[in-house]
Parts: sequence; C-alpha cells; structure tokens
Amino acid sequence: MLITAIATQTKFLCCCESGESHCPYCLGLPGALPLPNRAAFDAALEVAKQLNMTALERADFVRTPDAAAQRGWRVATTPIAMSPQGKLWLEEDARGRALLCIGGTIKPDALGSALQAAGVRGGPIRSPAVEQKEIWHPYVDLPGVFL
Repeated sequence: MLITAIATQTKFLCCCESGESHCPYCLGLPGALPLPNRAAFDAALEVAKQLNMTALERADFVRTPDAAAQRGWRVATTPIAMSPQGKLWLEEDARGRALLCIGGTIKPDALGSALQAAGVRGGPIRSPAVEQKEIWHPYVDLPGVFL
C-alpha cells in the first residue's frame, strides 16, 4: 500500500483551515455531517486517470475507531477507482488532512509520476506495509506548511 498526503486549502471532511476546529463536524456536534473536500476528490480522480484506473460511479464513507484522530475515529472512502493493478481511495489522517491511498502492485515511481503529471501537490510517498520509514520521492512537492 502506498500513501501520500494531498495539499488542499481546507481539511478533508470540513471547511476548517488546518489547525482550526470551529465547524459543527470538527466540534463533534450531534447530527453534523462531513463536507467532503472537492479538491481532494478531483486530485484523486486525476491521479487515477494518470494510472489508467477506472473511476467508480459511487464511493461511500466508512468510519473506523482511531484513538490518534482528533475526534476518536478516522473516516475513509470506499474505493473510488480501480484497475487490475490495484485500487485507490481517500482517507483522513489524524490532523484532518486528505490521504491518497493506493493498494495493489503499483510502485512508488509510478505514483510519483502520476502525481507530477496530474499536477497534484502532496507529501512524501509512504509504504507502511513494507517499512515504517518514509519513502521520499523526487516528483512530490512537500510544502513547508499544510495548506
């Protein structure tokens, strides 16, 4: 599995800037629904296109417990694109950022090239299934501050 953060102006599932928590979803108010970040989905679909993946018509959100996350749970999408080589989905990290996750036989070089071709800015490409350390790729632009 390969993981990279996507640089967007707001968090993945709300309208708060990085480091802020003032919307109903971040505050955990009852009945507050997430507001998916359109830029993260557009970036993920553009990367999927560069990797010759087929976009699926529907993606649902799945919530799993996570003690490290701000609200005590982590939200991910079901796969939003697939190919014979793997599948692509989005996930929320502990700070609310959008993570682009790819499972299958896709290599870090192929993902880095797809990110560059799609014009997507993000963080380092990591492969937690292989090693715990981060794999830095020359094609990925890591901003100094999360946007």
